Amino acid sequence: MVGLTNESPTFCFDRDELSTADFNVDAFVVKYKREVGLEKLRDDLDLFLRVLKSSMVELINRDFADFLNLSTNLVGFDKSITTLKNPLTAMKTDIMKINETLSIQRQEIEEKLREQKGIRQRKQVIQSIIDVQKSIQQLNELDDAINLSKIDISEMIERAVVQFSFISVQLDKCGQNEPTVESLQLVIDNLRRVFEKRLTTAFINAYREPNMSLLADSLKGLASISLQTIAEQTFAHEIVRPYMEKNIRNALIQSTDISLAFDKTLDFIRTECKAMLYVVERINRECGSHFDFVVNSIFPELIQCLEQSSNILFFVGDPDIFHERYSYWLKFLEQLKSILSKLSEQ
Repeated sequence: MVGLTNESPTFCFDRDELSTADFNVDAFVVKYKREVGLEKLRDDLDLFLRVLKSSMVELINRDFADFLNLSTNLVGFDKSITTLKNPLTAMKTDIMKINETLSIQRQEIEEKLREQKGIRQRKQVIQSIIDVQKSIQQLNELDDAINLSKIDISEMIERAVVQFSFISVQLDKCGQNEPTVESLQLVIDNLRRVFEKRLTTAFINAYREPNMSLLADSLKGLASISLQTIAEQTFAHEIVRPYMEKNIRNALIQSTDISLAFDKTLDFIRTECKAMLYVVERINRECGSHFDFVVNSIFPELIQCLEQSSNILFFVGDPDIFHERYSYWLKFLEQLKSILSKLSEQ
């Protein structure tokens, strides 16, 4: 609403009320009809209209000079705009061409970078393959040195573990789909079987001598190239099974008292396995390996020996014999737990 001077007459209504966004004519008339009457409202509205017209004339007269100057200054402005339009249009076209050129060059650069990355990766794969081949050669030379007795078993184990670990790292860098790696893997698997045999043989010989230093080295080597299960199986077949055949099976043939089998098994663990189990406990702590010769080697052989030597192991049909043998089992497990606890505390 056009601004009114402070000297404007007063009205029966608030003049700002007329300029509100939610102004309602009917509500306005009803309101002031009750307050001042229609005649007073009409007279004030008529007066307000005359004041408003007068204010508008004053406003136009006051700003007329500026409006006239603005109109004068705009004469020929359209020509100036036309004059600027062509260069600006040409500049826009040039910028679009430059942007297109930069986009093409960026794509070319990105393609070159991808090619260089591929070349670097390929070089890395080739270098890893070369390093693997060198390690294979060193393992072959190491095997020859053992055959010729040029180095001792402990040194062989240490050097073999280093080479197999290095080969594993380099093969991971090459990926699974590299054709050359597939052919090398066959050679590596053959070498792994050769050194697996050497390590397990060293382990069994160290146990029999006994040589706890060599036993520890061989177990560390077996753990380093993920042959823990092989070590446990070899110990079961080479050491535990012959003991069970000689001492437990014959005892069960002569007597049905299975407590003899449990006692001899505990004696075997206490005497012949004690030093080895102590070494194993230390290696598991130091190297993070998980050898468990009692659970994975001795216990399965004991179960197999009992099953093969006794037709009815528990005598389920006879409650007295069943309870007796069940009690033997519980006592055996408690004694075994006690032995292993003492070993872990040493």
